[in-house]
Amino acid sequence: NELYMTWIGHSTCLFQIDYWSILTDPMFSTRASPYKHWIGIPRDVQPAYTIQDILNHQQQQQQQQYICCITHDHYDHMDMNSVRELKDHVQLWIVPLGIADWLVERCSINRKQIIELEWWQNVRIIRSKKKTNKNGRRRRILTITCCPASHWSGRTILDRNKRLWCSFAIIVKLFDIFFCGDTSYPNNFPLFRQIGDALGPFDLSCIPIGAYLPKEMNKDAHCDPYEALQIHNDIQSKQSIAIHWGSFNLGEEPLYEPPQLLYDAI
Repeated sequence: NELYMTWIGHSTCLFQIDYWSILTDPMFSTRASPYKHWIGIPRDVQPAYTIQDILNHQQQQQQQQYICCITHDHYDHMDMNSVRELKDHVQLWIVPLGIADWLVERCSINRKQIIELEWWQNVRIIRSKKKTNKNGRRRRILTITCCPASHWSGRTILDRNKRLWCSFAIIVKLFDIFFCGDTSYPNNFPLFRQIGDALGPFDLSCIPIGAYLPKEMNKDAHCDPYEALQIHNDIQSKQSIAIHWGSFNLGEEPLYEPPQLLYDAI
């Protein structure tokens, strides 16, 4: 009946709740790039956990099922080296439409362990544990919904928008969680009010606040801290954590400007 959330860095988070450990957008490498050592955007701040830390925790919590949710295919969210290191330890991969083929072909993940979802589709995961008393088995249901986001996808110039992008709503008994993938804040469409009305309110949300400058280039891909606060309100979040800042210098804003602007917005 407790929820633990760790922001590992960038958009990589670990939620521990009931029978499940849910990892998001695994990115543990030193560069957001197809080339690990010599080209691409370097990491400025190392992740709070290493993959080995995750695996050590998994050994200690053997009853928990490990699930990985990936919001889209950009290098800073779906890192091939990280996925390959995790592939033998994650029981279930939940991804938007189009990513399963990449996971199978590039990372050798068993297709039976992958669930692809379109926007507004969900998957229900049921686990039960034998009780020590006479009441039989204790049943738990985890529901993960693929929600819309205002972003784009592509790992090369040849596959732009060939795969879907998304956010995730994670619902289990006492806690409703919203994990917001990369997104802009569309002014001409009430995207996040729709999510809030359909699935909210949320007990905890993770909302991106970085990579918003230059505005003319990023206005349709990333929200700024002021817009992140609007998302928080629209989805009816009781508490939110700012992510997608401080690890990679993806925009022209100073690395630590996003939380300062968020403080001003609040």
